[in-house]
Amino acid sequence: MWQAAFLIVVTSFSSTLARPNLKPLSIEMVNYINKLNTTWMAGRNFHNIEYRYVQKLCGTLLKGPKLPIMIQYAGGFKLPRQFDSREQWPNCPTLKEIRDQGSCGSCWAFGASEAMSDRICIHSNAKISVELSAEDLLSCCESCGMGCNGGYPSAAWDFWTKNGLVSGGLYDSHIGCRPYTIPPCEHHVNGSRPSCSGEGGETPQCVYRCEAGYTPSYKQDKHYGKTSYSVSSDEDDIKHEIYKNGPVEGAFTVYEDFVLYKTGVYQHVTGSALGGHAIKILGWGEENGIPYWLCANSWNTDWGNNGFELHWPSYTHRSCQHSRSFRSDFHESTMEGEGRVLWMKYGSLLPLLVLVLALWFRPPQDAVLDDRLDAVLSSLLRAERKVGINTADRPRVAIGFGGCVDLIVDGVMLLNKMGLTPANQPHHHDYIENEVQLAQSFAYFFAPGAAAERFMLNETLFNELVEASRDIPGNRWTVGGNAPVMAGRMATEGCDVLLGGSFSPDFTDVLSQHITVAGNEVEEPDIHLILEYPSGASWGQYTSRRANRYIVHSDDHNPYLSSMEDFATKLEEFEPDLLVVGGLQMMDNFPFQAGERKALLSHLAELLSSSSPKIGVHFEMASFVEESIMEDLLQYVVPHADSLGMNEQELPNLLSLLKGTNITVLSDPNPRVATVLDQMREVYRILNKCYKDAVREGNTGGTKVKLLTRLHVHTLAFQAIIVKHGSQWKNTMSATAKASLTANRHVCGSNDIDTTKARLIMDDSFSVSRQEGSQRIPLEETKPVSCWAEDDYEICVAPVLVCTEVYQTAGGGDNVSAAGLVLQI
Repeated sequence: MWQAAFLIVVTSFSSTLARPNLKPLSIEMVNYINKLNTTWMAGRNFHNIEYRYVQKLCGTLLKGPKLPIMIQYAGGFKLPRQFDSREQWPNCPTLKEIRDQGSCGSCWAFGASEAMSDRICIHSNAKISVELSAEDLLSCCESCGMGCNGGYPSAAWDFWTKNGLVSGGLYDSHIGCRPYTIPPCEHHVNGSRPSCSGEGGETPQCVYRCEAGYTPSYKQDKHYGKTSYSVSSDEDDIKHEIYKNGPVEGAFTVYEDFVLYKTGVYQHVTGSALGGHAIKILGWGEENGIPYWLCANSWNTDWGNNGFELHWPSYTHRSCQHSRSFRSDFHESTMEGEGRVLWMKYGSLLPLLVLVLALWFRPPQDAVLDDRLDAVLSSLLRAERKVGINTADRPRVAIGFGGCVDLIVDGVMLLNKMGLTPANQPHHHDYIENEVQLAQSFAYFFAPGAAAERFMLNETLFNELVEASRDIPGNRWTVGGNAPVMAGRMATEGCDVLLGGSFSPDFTDVLSQHITVAGNEVEEPDIHLILEYPSGASWGQYTSRRANRYIVHSDDHNPYLSSMEDFATKLEEFEPDLLVVGGLQMMDNFPFQAGERKALLSHLAELLSSSSPKIGVHFEMASFVEESIMEDLLQYVVPHADSLGMNEQELPNLLSLLKGTNITVLSDPNPRVATVLDQMREVYRILNKCYKDAVREGNTGGTKVKLLTRLHVHTLAFQAIIVKHGSQWKNTMSATAKASLTANRHVCGSNDIDTTKARLIMDDSFSVSRQEGSQRIPLEETKPVSCWAEDDYEICVAPVLVCTEVYQTAGGGDNVSAAGLVLQI
């Protein structure tokens, strides 16, 4: 029975031993350990196994995202001296299982999926017994890390609560929706399994369907955690969590001698570190006066004492106390076949991180969900993955200008707190001077759900809004501004970035290590107030048609492009592959001195003109309402850009100006594909005609101008990109898919797309133009990105899986545009 589980204890004795250089995993190391007569016995668990194979098994990444700490034990409750989850909840069979991760570094996924399975059974009073699929977690959680090459336990728990997991048993068991597909291998000489390879298994493909013959469907089979959290490293907190809610997962550094563990209470005595590993912790107790944690491993039953071990808690406690990176998420690991959980204890030389997750669980989906979304998502992901980033030679991108700190709040809640009543007559204002104008302007854009950004001349009112926002529930601060947001996305996607902006030290500290700042340091950054609202939100008699935001700012630094000089100096040495310009809307309606804005933009034009013609230049549009600045941009910026990015509001705005009419303040927030494509064609045609005419007539002002060779328009429902044939821009189909996926990832606030929180609003088929008799293109689930050639360019259109549980809309366009550019450099 499982009571035979062995103890692993760590004592200070180990730190005083001289450790000779012994061949790892050798019989010499076994004999050395056993001669020490410590608290455990060693033996050969692996025979004729390559060293790198054992390293491959240690796939837990110990430094990664953290979950919030939940402290539940406050004393006043006497914990038992011994506790075993298998005895406490005997009707939950997963508690007694030992699994086998095979030749894959998936211990982080096994530890998580098994503990999740245990807790579902425990908290349903054994009414629901399910083996959650380690494969579903391993292959589909993109935010978890690198699959078989390592993952973060905390991200696994977060994925369960946000995306859910289907069922899935052991290899070749045909149990559940997605059983494990990586076969176990033979650790022993005379075993029946195939030999273990040092190469290790490849990460299985993420598929959104169950194996043949299994019902219900993939979506119907999903199980969810309700909330993810961690517990402190305090020994009693950990015990109380296990006692009350079930097993937790521990992550720790594995040393070579651990691989040789057979029985007893483990302590590290010799050997080098192999890597991070995750196990499941089921309880605690004492053996011969030595305290221990009871744990289960995922290296099959022929490791240790039938797969189980004991771990010493006192040293665990001290080690975790001294670890600032300690996090507590719930993870579990098991092995194939029947066996026992092996518990062990580690001392200060082997720090243990206990990860606890998901107190409760959500039941499977009741309604039949649309499998079409799964097919579209799977196809978009395939298209995105066709092109990778060379991380050994990261693309270099220079981005200017400016930046801010975004304060994001519920817009309706803030206006109500300020005592602003809904305006009877919505009205557009170029800038905001008082509360009445703010209410009128907000109502103007709120009802149709259109994005807007306005400069607030009244600095006192702006400060009052900021102060009131600090008390709004759910408010949050984040890095803002077109340039920093695009820089952050590009750094995340694999680029090295030079960012032009004047930031405070605190602002710079939170930027990626792949971002280099060029610009003066300021004491206080500019603040932008983001008034977010969801689809269907109500404010008086107004109801929003879609989720969006209304932004107000009262900047001091950004309108002056104060970082431009330092940026220009560092640009030549940086040698970028791409130069991006954004944030110029901060000049809109700003009270410059006469001629001051033109001088700044003229300086910017010189910078762009002096850059190498081999460097692509992208200009990211924004919300402009002042006609004179739009005219200045057409004179000083647009002629030097060969790529433009904009949304469904900014496209008709630009086109109106190009055609000589008044700019468009408010356009359809949900335009049809044909309408957008026709507008894109016109912008492309007019700008390139202007370029050719200027070159022919010698009217370029002595500066280098460029043909427009790329145009990206991002809307709520779809992404559309035009690229000129033979231009430097590549991978248009994959870039369009990536832009589409990024839209969902950003707005939902998760790198992992959950189709239960998404919908398609693009038509099942679309016309390529509003002209009569134009071709209609159907939306094919297996090929959702439609690309075709016209004239001298290619057009690609991809549907967006529109997020239905909005986390944040602000910065969406910048993230989407940056993601599309990354694959086209």
